[in-house]
Amino acid sequence: MEKQQFTRRQHYVPQYSIRPFEIECGKCLVMKDVHASPTIELQATADTFQKVDLYETKTPHGTYIQHNQLENNFSYFEDRVAKQYRKFVTMMGRSDALAVYQSLIRRKTNEWPVIESAILEHIALTLIRSPQAKIIIEKSTFPNFLKPTLYRQLIFGTSNAVGLAKSMLVGEELEIALNFLKLDLEDAAKVLVEKLMSNYQLRIYTTPKNIKFVLSDNPIIVNKFETVDYLLPITPTTCVGCRKLMNRNGKVFLDEGFFSLTFEDVQRINSYSIENAADSVIILSEADVPLAKRKKMGE
Repeated sequence: MEKQQFTRRQHYVPQYSIRPFEIECGKCLVMKDVHASPTIELQATADTFQKVDLYETKTPHGTYIQHNQLENNFSYFEDRVAKQYRKFVTMMGRSDALAVYQSLIRRKTNEWPVIESAILEHIALTLIRSPQAKIIIEKSTFPNFLKPTLYRQLIFGTSNAVGLAKSMLVGEELEIALNFLKLDLEDAAKVLVEKLMSNYQLRIYTTPKNIKFVLSDNPIIVNKFETVDYLLPITPTTCVGCRKLMNRNGKVFLDEGFFSLTFEDVQRINSYSIENAADSVIILSEADVPLAKRKKMGE
């Protein structure tokens, strides 16, 4: 019987969204320890923005409980999104990207809505799979035996959490956990995806030639730039913003083109990305790092 393979290095930023920032096949230039003593090193994409066993629960003796279940759930969503995400990246890399985009939004087909929906879903899932969500639960005052089930409920809902509780707890602890879980909360993944799909559309921004976007290990910038609520670098020269639907008399109006950013705009966005980071950002060169941070690297 073939031995089952389990994933231990679990990416909280999907690899398909990291690859556009590679400086060579399979490798990224990563600035680490951005808030203290920044250093830059070449690192394999497979080793970037991941933690070992991030989504796992273990017994006190180190035995896995429902091994890779959360990782597999996230992989299901990734597989659904990745193809359309890559299609958008490919389009934005073309010399005639604007013409291709305009053709897509003018066609009476669902090709652009499918791409847009995939990117909105990617943004929602990147927000909820962040290590910060787990840290919030771990730092809470709830009893330690409850924390894994509460984290599972937060991410994928009550039904999923009940299954975990029954797999890992017995007796009084199980009874307490099941009582906590009686409040049938909707999972964050479902709520965020539905919120973005129902209320937002994409705005596409491009950089000038002399500066590129960086990508943070906490890559979604929230409520900091212009009229968009969420901002995400997609490639070194493209980022997307989520703005409220432009809806008049039941008709949604799309942007007819891309929005060109200034050098100062991109520097500001890169500064937000670095501020947002837990530890690391991917860069294309030191020139893309805001001057104040470069000075700190030289100290």
